[in-house]
Amino acid sequence: MIFEPDMLIHSIGALFYITLLLVVIRKRGLRNSLARGLNIFLLIYFLMEAGLALDFAGYYLLDYLPDPVVLFWVGYGIFLGAIVMRHLGVLVARRTVRLWRGDLVGVVVWFLLVVGINFIPFSNELLFVVGGWEIYPGTAVFTCLLLGWLIFVGLTMRLIAESYQMARFPTIRNRLFILGLGYGVLLVGNILSFMGQEHLGTIISVLGILEIAYVVLIPCLPHLGVAFRRVINSVIYVLLEFVSYVLSFWGIQFTLINLFNVHMIVVGAALALLIMFLVNPLLRRLQKWMDRLFFGEEQDTSAILREYSQNISNILDMELLSAVVVDMVRDMFGVDSGLLFLVELEMGRTGEKQFRIQQGRKRKDASLTGIMPAESMLAQVWEKERRALTQAEIDMLPCYQSIQADTRQWLSRLDMDVYVPIHAQDEWVGLLALGPKASGSSYFAEDIDLLRTLADQTAVALQNARLVESLMRVNTEFQRAYSAMEDAHTKLQRIDRTKSDFISIASHELRTPLTVLSGYSQMLLDAPDLKANPVYADALDGVVDGARRLHKIIDSMVEIAKIDTHELALQSESVKLEPIVSQVCRRSAKVFRERKLKVIIDKKVSELPPVNGDPDALKKVFDHLVSNAVKYTPDEGMITISGRHLQEGYLKYPQGGVEITIKDSGIGIDPRYIELVFTKFYQTGDIALHSSGKTKFKGGGPGLGLAIVRGIVDAHDGMVWVESPGCDENTNPGSTFYVILPLYTTDAGQDKE
Repeated sequence: MIFEPDMLIHSIGALFYITLLLVVIRKRGLRNSLARGLNIFLLIYFLMEAGLALDFAGYYLLDYLPDPVVLFWVGYGIFLGAIVMRHLGVLVARRTVRLWRGDLVGVVVWFLLVVGINFIPFSNELLFVVGGWEIYPGTAVFTCLLLGWLIFVGLTMRLIAESYQMARFPTIRNRLFILGLGYGVLLVGNILSFMGQEHLGTIISVLGILEIAYVVLIPCLPHLGVAFRRVINSVIYVLLEFVSYVLSFWGIQFTLINLFNVHMIVVGAALALLIMFLVNPLLRRLQKWMDRLFFGEEQDTSAILREYSQNISNILDMELLSAVVVDMVRDMFGVDSGLLFLVELEMGRTGEKQFRIQQGRKRKDASLTGIMPAESMLAQVWEKERRALTQAEIDMLPCYQSIQADTRQWLSRLDMDVYVPIHAQDEWVGLLALGPKASGSSYFAEDIDLLRTLADQTAVALQNARLVESLMRVNTEFQRAYSAMEDAHTKLQRIDRTKSDFISIASHELRTPLTVLSGYSQMLLDAPDLKANPVYADALDGVVDGARRLHKIIDSMVEIAKIDTHELALQSESVKLEPIVSQVCRRSAKVFRERKLKVIIDKKVSELPPVNGDPDALKKVFDHLVSNAVKYTPDEGMITISGRHLQEGYLKYPQGGVEITIKDSGIGIDPRYIELVFTKFYQTGDIALHSSGKTKFKGGGPGLGLAIVRGIVDAHDGMVWVESPGCDENTNPGSTFYVILPLYTTDAGQDKE
């Protein structure tokens, strides 16, 4: 096989197109509509070049096609490519769906026209004459292809020009500009192919298609304005350098050789010194001046970071921090719009994790608040990879094509050009969104690196502001709760005072009629006629016993009223506790026998030293404690009374004290209510289930006994508490009451209120 130049060129073209097609599939996949359009275009040009290469190689595969198709194989390829290029232009320009309808109608009509002409028998015979022009079948096909190509190329270029003027983002304008240049180069190649210069047309078309593919494959394109200025700057610098070196060489040669006839070695040395000490420094200064002329003053990154850090480091208000951060970044990059968002991880309605992205201001715009699932590709990139993204990358890269519609709508509402995540340690806490630059230039790699550094510095200030905001919120809630507690405390004090007033009034008001009732019942009990009648005698005994119980209740009410008003008077004297405890137990001996309760008084109680206290008051203390043990201990239970001597310095007693414990085998006390048993009117369990009677199991009562115990013990500078593993009527864990009394009170021998 002889490799002719035509075959070699078309083979290289086919290889280039198929290679580029595979690269596009690898980089962009098949889900991206822009990549699919480019793949179709590359496939068309591959088939066009491959067919020509095989035909030149002697395989003549095109001979199996109709004659018009074989003759205008390149024309058909270019025509179909123009249709696909129109499609790519629509996608890059992001035009509306309405534009597709006209394109679709035009493609169908023109394609049917061209295909219809192919059914005309292809020969050299004249078809018809129009105004002196002789139309042959081949001329008709070529004219339709050429005219269709011109129409679609013209529509595409018009679309790009209109979209360039309408585009809001500089990245879109820059992309359209580069795409337009690629279309222009491809247009030149197509024209050459139509003119029969297929070799040169193929080479130029390859360059144009390569530029178009570059637009599709690369999300962040270079700004051509900056690139053009760099090229001009380099060209001018090279020209100036050339002119400087030529003039230096000519001047040295003319001066030293022609005038002074100096040797060439000396001339070379002088030239080297002149270039080293004079020409090169001047050229470097000239280059700096040209850089400032073309690109402006170069940013001092260190100064920017230092100023930024100083301005935001002491800001603790979230509103102010958001404003300062956005304003400073906008000034640095010449950006028209920007937003600082706070990011919070929360649980969705169905239990899935999601990120709430909202403004860092008190007055938040609800339309700018976004909800992003934690599994979203965007969330993964911003949270875990901590990578900044441009809107062009989100629109073009295939990995972001699966983003939810809600997220895309949110991004569309933001109308931003670049997004930079903010992380504090391992937590994604914020998002900095910036709009397009006012200069129209894109965000370059240096800009993204600087933004990421600024985001790292913002993270510390953002965390501090969020912490202060949280503390202020907690403080506000605490103040609100404290105010509510004060109101509740005031109400409780009012209720407690009402209870105390009721007790005081009721005890005084009931005492007089109770005295009358007791007196008359005693008189009736002593009457001989009534005593002789057993029925009346039993009834009178019940009345007297009830009056006696009522009298004790009223005495307890008076006692608790004195405790509440701090009017409890004690007559302190040296008191031995064993006689008091024994006397209380003897008075309850009948109850012990009836209930079959076993009461044990430890002999250590008799060995306790005397304390300073009021014997009557202490008698009430142990009477209430023993009665409480009897009341909540089932029949055949056990009550143990023991004591011990506390050494000097024990707790708050420098001179020591004594401890009396009363332990029962009763139903016990729920640990949640340990402290409540010493409050007024407290009853354990369901009061409706309590039996009546002071000594019966779970017998009822006013609920004042233990409150009186605590009041009297406190008046003696003592301590009283109870311990119990729990309340259970089946296992009867029991409870133990502890009473500590000091050996000597601070007011020993005096009345104490």
